[in-house]
Amino acid sequence: MFVCVFAFANVLFSEPVCTEKNFVCGPCPKGYIGDGTTCTACAQGKYNNAIGSSSCVSCPSNSWSAEASTSVSDCVCNSGYEDIGGQCAAVTPSVTLSPSATPSSTVTPSTSVTPSLSVTPSLSVTPSITVTPSLSVTPSITVTPSLSVT
Repeated sequence: MFVCVFAFANVLFSEPVCTEKNFVCGPCPKGYIGDGTTCTACAQGKYNNAIGSSSCVSCPSNSWSAEASTSVSDCVCNSGYEDIGGQCAAVTPSVTLSPSATPSSTVTPSTSVTPSLSVTPSLSVTPSITVTPSLSVTPSITVTPSLSVT
């Protein structure tokens, strides 16, 4: 597809008519598609590696790309996937066997955690009574003199 685009910027400004001096008519660049009057960037997850193309190509399964991507190499694997020969495959967790394990051993990873809280209330009371006997005696003698006369 051919369209008119502003010639002095990295951003495309499409115009249907080429009457301005800084506009040139030509095909849409890589990463864009045209309908004959405008160029539109390929959406995220798609790319276009051909000048003047009218369609974008989807990235391989489990990958994405930025808007206006120009190559399949712009497609990167989603989180949890890795590139293996140009295809994004799910990451497989690795298991390391201990030296005593044999190739026929089965290793079953476990991530189960059971929280446990045990509270045993304890109260110890020791009654204590202290008796201190006390006796106080104050001797008192009262003498009343008496006189008798006969």
